Amino acid sequence: MDKYMYLQLALSAAILAMLVPLYHPLDHIQRLIDLTLVDRTPFGNSSDGELKVPKLETFMPKSRFMSYDPLIAHLEDFISYEERQYLLKLAGPLLEKSQVRLRNGTRVDSPNRTSSTAFLPNNNPVVKHVLLRASEFQGYIDTDQMDMQVTAYQPGQEYKGHYDWFPQPNESGRNRFSTFFAILEANCTNCGTEFLQIQIDAESLDTRWCTRINCTAENFTSLNKPGAALFWRNLDPWGIPRPDVMHAGLPAHDGVKIGLNIWTEIDVNGEWYDDDAEEEDYEYDYEEQEQAQEQEQGVCENRGNQLVLDSAVS
Repeated sequence: MDKYMYLQLALSAAILAMLVPLYHPLDHIQRLIDLTLVDRTPFGNSSDGELKVPKLETFMPKSRFMSYDPLIAHLEDFISYEERQYLLKLAGPLLEKSQVRLRNGTRVDSPNRTSSTAFLPNNNPVVKHVLLRASEFQGYIDTDQMDMQVTAYQPGQEYKGHYDWFPQPNESGRNRFSTFFAILEANCTNCGTEFLQIQIDAESLDTRWCTRINCTAENFTSLNKPGAALFWRNLDPWGIPRPDVMHAGLPAHDGVKIGLNIWTEIDVNGEWYDDDAEEEDYEYDYEEQEQAQEQEQGVCENRGNQLVLDSAVS
């Protein structure tokens, strides 16, 4: 092979290296964040990389009850445009693919939950401002009882049927009373939040709901509207977990979805809980996420007649 052939091969390799960048598992998420932020906000694009806090405005979202039993509400414009842009930029470098830790200590990927997540610090001014809004909606519950987490779905990723409540009170004697799930940004279709045990009565459904839920779905399934949120209660009036709030984050087959969880914990009476919740009929996985305040979350998924209990991101 002559020197010209060597030169041609070297040149081709150099061109290929420039045209084909290394793939990163969060590439789709980062591209959506970049497209969302570019040239549209006065912060998040500063030359020194500083994340500037937007003007924090006080408002309450317009809410509509979608179900009374279980209690589910739709909140219009729960998070402002400026808050969404800030939280996207804040969460971007913190996102990590979750793993589960089995009882024997082994860490493994979970096929039940394939999205990436990031807990956000409660002392951040924008995070705290949004938590105060969630607190007011719930009757001024202390924000110290709340956790905020961003969850991002790349194409094909999902969170199969699960609960947000714990099967037993946590070490603090608390359980997750409620959940907010807001949309920060989304460009996928048919990838909302589905409540697997709540069916839609299409004949009696007011068509005005069809801008907020999927009116053609068999089960109650939300549409992804950036800034809007769902709110639901996970516990009954006695603080016992409700089995009818099982829900799933549907796969983002043709795009990306970035959501925001806010969980509120309350004190519960552990003596009222069923001790049989941890019998051999269940298979357990335990997940650990590096965060300022580590929590444990029970997640149940139907697999035929078997229930598989995973821990969620928290």
